[in-house]
Amino acid sequence: MEAVPRFAQAEVLAAYASAMAECNEQEESLLEEYDDLCADLKSWTKARLVGDSMASSARLKEGVDAIHEREQEVVELQANLGQVMERLQQAFHLLPGRDQ
Repeated sequence: MEAVPRFAQAEVLAAYASAMAECNEQEESLLEEYDDLCADLKSWTKARLVGDSMASSARLKEGVDAIHEREQEVVELQANLGQVMERLQQAFHLLPGRDQ
């Protein structure tokens, strides 16, 4: 019968330490890559939000400008209608047979 070989504890521990060091290096590398991707995503998200905000502000400004233009048109129309009413009143006063 053959003897059971001695357990090479030092070799196993050295192999384990080497494997763990390699895993730690890979983990560190992956974490750095993850952090870089998160930073890129944060930058993209911020840029997108800023862009959307600027576009929304521009649309709101266009809407407000359109409302101001329409308000100005209404004011001008009211003034013109007032002039028409004055002229109509003057014309009615000038009609023959009208008591003055």
